[in-house]
Amino acid sequence: SNVGTYTKAVGISDAVMGTGLASNYEFHYTEGNLVITPRPVDIKVINTTKFYGDANPTTTAIVEEAGKGTGLLNGDTLTDITTIYDSSINEKTHASTTPYDGIIRSEGGTFTGSSKENYTFNYGKGNILVRPLPITVTSDNAVKTYGSTTPITAAAKITSGSLVNGDALDSVTVTTNATETSPVGDGYTTTPSGLTLKAGGNGAASDYAVTYDSGSLKVMPRPVYLIEDNKTRIYGEENSTAVYQNSKENTNHFTVAATDQDANTGLVNGDTIAKVTTEGNLMDTSITSASNVGT
Repeated sequence: SNVGTYTKAVGISDAVMGTGLASNYEFHYTEGNLVITPRPVDIKVINTTKFYGDANPTTTAIVEEAGKGTGLLNGDTLTDITTIYDSSINEKTHASTTPYDGIIRSEGGTFTGSSKENYTFNYGKGNILVRPLPITVTSDNAVKTYGSTTPITAAAKITSGSLVNGDALDSVTVTTNATETSPVGDGYTTTPSGLTLKAGGNGAASDYAVTYDSGSLKVMPRPVYLIEDNKTRIYGEENSTAVYQNSKENTNHFTVAATDQDANTGLVNGDTIAKVTTEGNLMDTSITSASNVGT
């Protein structure tokens, strides 16, 4: 039966005396009314998630299962319930570690069955969790000279995913596991970290779930310029008779060029040269015993 007041629906008869005789009385019975009140029905909004920058996803609301004194009965149904997002939730809503609570409301729906007035519909609200948008940042491959200082100069770029809502990459810190004393060779890496965004965009770095991928780094040999000492000979003699001008002062017969000619040249890290081979080095073949005096 539908909701309403049913008069004289509750009967009364056959009074039984507690004390005394029923025959001493003439009983008149008046029926009472029955009031049927609406049955509560709870509507549940299904919670959902999305990534920062995404449009709001379609969500649904359902009727909770019938329980004691609640829920739809007798084949009655409520379908096509409308769900509506609060206007504060959109593509620019920031990512959060906790859901935005009660931000999706429910209303309406198509009722079929007995009568909608038989129910009191309690429309619930749902939550949405906005997750950081995944992107991958990869540092470029690089080279450095043995002995050069770190950090290195290397760039990094987004290699998977993209920034949204007018956000723009400002900077990424790139470091390397190679040091000033790392030997020449491969096997070193460049490692990006610490992404920052330019001012003026909508988002923050926390709106992105950044995966950092490393690049490779190669340590290259450091140029060292060795200058042989000067030699002298007498005019008319063969070149083989030439002797070093400063043989008494420098038995190694060479000098290392000053490193201030180039910041990435010269010996570093306490490295030294014990000796070089100078004997038997060919001279300029255009110089002969007949060549004139001069330098």
